[in-house]
Amino acid sequence: MPFSGFTRHTFVNFSGFFACVVAVLVLIGWSADPSVFRTIDAGLVEMKPNVAASFFLVGLVICLSDEGRARGYRKALSIICGAVVACAGAVTLAEWIAGLNLSLDQLLVTVESNAWTGQYPGRMPPQTALALLMLGSSIVISGTRIGGRVNELLLNLVRILTIIALLGMLYGVETFFGMVGVTHHNAMPLITVVMLGFVTTALGLLNKESSLSKLIDSEGAGGAMGRRIIPLVLLVPPLVGLFLQTCTEFGLIDIDFRLTLTITISMIVMSLVIYKYTVQIDDIDLQRRSVERELAEREQRYRELFDYSHGMICIHDIHGVMERVNPAVVASTGYTADELTGRSIIEFLPEEKRPLIGAFFRQIEHEGIASGLLPIVAKDGRELTWRYQSILVTEEGRRPYVIGHALDVTELVAAQIELRDLSLTDELTGLLNRRGFLHLAEQQLRLERHKGTARGLNLLFADMDGLKKINDTVGHEAGSDAIKELAGAVKSVVRDGDLVARWGGDEFVILTIGAEDENVDAMIERIERRLDEHNAENGKSYLVACSIGKAPVNLKGDKTFEEIIAEADEAMYTAKRRRKARRTDTAPIFLDSELMNNDLAWY
Repeated sequence: MPFSGFTRHTFVNFSGFFACVVAVLVLIGWSADPSVFRTIDAGLVEMKPNVAASFFLVGLVICLSDEGRARGYRKALSIICGAVVACAGAVTLAEWIAGLNLSLDQLLVTVESNAWTGQYPGRMPPQTALALLMLGSSIVISGTRIGGRVNELLLNLVRILTIIALLGMLYGVETFFGMVGVTHHNAMPLITVVMLGFVTTALGLLNKESSLSKLIDSEGAGGAMGRRIIPLVLLVPPLVGLFLQTCTEFGLIDIDFRLTLTITISMIVMSLVIYKYTVQIDDIDLQRRSVERELAEREQRYRELFDYSHGMICIHDIHGVMERVNPAVVASTGYTADELTGRSIIEFLPEEKRPLIGAFFRQIEHEGIASGLLPIVAKDGRELTWRYQSILVTEEGRRPYVIGHALDVTELVAAQIELRDLSLTDELTGLLNRRGFLHLAEQQLRLERHKGTARGLNLLFADMDGLKKINDTVGHEAGSDAIKELAGAVKSVVRDGDLVARWGGDEFVILTIGAEDENVDAMIERIERRLDEHNAENGKSYLVACSIGKAPVNLKGDKTFEEIIAEADEAMYTAKRRRKARRTDTAPIFLDSELMNNDLAWY
C-alpha cells in the first residue's frame, strides 16, 4: 500500500529529529572524548565535527519544512542552512582538489578544545564533501522555479554516491575515484552513510513532485512493485557480498570463487524476486485489459443509448451550461448541436418563465435530483413542453455535472388541458359548467374565509325567459343559439374576476367578488340593458331575455354553495313572478315584419 499521510509525516519527522540528535552526540563525542558517540564501531572511521554540524542543519531543515510547506521565516532559514551546508562541502572539496589547508576542519574542534585526545579531528572525506555540496544545493533550490527536476537529480546523485561508498566499505575498496589528489581516501564513515540515506529519503518525500514521492504514493501496479523490488535490489547484493566476504576472510572460499558465487546468488535471488512480481504484474495487466474491455463495451452501450434514444438527453453543468446533447434534442428544438453546446438552458426558456429556473438549480444542488415540466422555445418559435428527470453526478477529479433526460409531452399536456377544460367547461357556451363553478367557487369561499378579507361575495341566479316556446316554434337549434347569445351577453358585462357558469339547461349562475349590493343591482341593470341592445341589433324573430335573482354570501356562515344557489334560485323565481305580474298578455315573444323596426318587447 502507498504511504499514508501519517506514515509519511512520521518518517520525515523522525529523519529530521534523528539527524539532529546524532549530530549533537557526535559533536559531544569530539568535545568530551566519548568515542562511542563519534562512530558506530570503534574500529570504523569517525564522523568529523564539520560533517556532524552539516547534518544538524539538514535535520533542522527537515523539521522546519512541515511536509514541504515551509513559509516565511522558515523558508528563509532553510535556504540559509542549505547554503551553509553547500559551502562547507564546496570548500572542503576545493581543499582536496587544490591541495590547500584552509583549517576549516578546526572551526568547531581544536586541539585545545579536544583536551581528552589532543588530536585534530581531521578533514572530512572528499566523497562526503561532494555529498554535502549536492545536498545543500538541493535544499537551496528546492523553493525556486528550477527546484523540481534539479532537486531530484541532486538527491539521486547523493544516493548513488552513498551506495558506492557503502559498497566500497563492505568490500574494502581503497580508491574512491581516480581524480588527482583524491585517491586512497575512500573513508566515508558508516554513520555518515546511514545519515545520508535517511535525509535524502526524507527530502525526496517532502518534494511531492519527485519520482520517489510519486512511486511511494502510487496506487498502481508499478508503485506496488517498485516499493517491493527497489529495497530488495538495494539490499540483496550487498548482503550476499558481505556474507561471502566474511567467508573469504575465514578461509572458507577463495577470492575467485567468491566473485562467481556472488554473481550467481545475486542472479538467482533477483531472478526469483523479479519472476514473482512479473507474474503479479501480468495478472494485474490481464485484469486491467478485462476491465478495459468491459468499460469499452459499457461506453459503446452508453453511446448507443445516448445517440439513438428517442428521449432528449442533455449533459450540463450545475449552472445550466450545456456540454453535450443527443440527436433527439437537436430534432426536437431545430437547433444544431453546435448551436446548443456552450449555451445556458435559460436562453431557451420563454422570457416569463426564466426567473423560475432558479428553483430547479437549487433543487439539483441540494437534493441531487429534480423532475418536472420544462417549457422550451424551439428555433421556429414553437413552445414545447418537456417532462424532465435530472440527476447530479459527482466524480473524483471532475467538476459536478447534471445528466438530464426528457420526453416531449407537448401534445400530451395540451390534451390534458383540453380534457380539464372539457370537464370544467360547458361545451355549448364556453362558460364554466356546474362542476367547474362549484370547484372554483368553493376555493374562492375558502380563500375569503381564511384570509378574512371580507370583500364580500354575492351570487346571482339567472333563468332564461321563453326558451320552451323558442324550441317549440323555431326549433332546438335556435334555442341553443339563444342560450349562447344570453351567455355571451352576460359574460360581456361581468368583470374578469367574477365567475360565470351555465348551471344547467337555461339556468346561469354568477359569483361576484368584492361587489356591494348596489353594485350587484347595477350589474343586473347592465345585463338587462345589454340584452336590450342585443335584441335591437339581432334581427331575429325571437327575443333573448332572463330573470335574475340575487343572494349575498355569508362568509361567517357554513352554508355550501349549493345551499346558497338554492336561495338565489328562490329569489330569481320571486323576480320572475313580479315580472310576469307586470307583463301584459299582448306582449309577444316573436315579432312579425311590421314590428321588427319598432321597440322590442320582453316575453
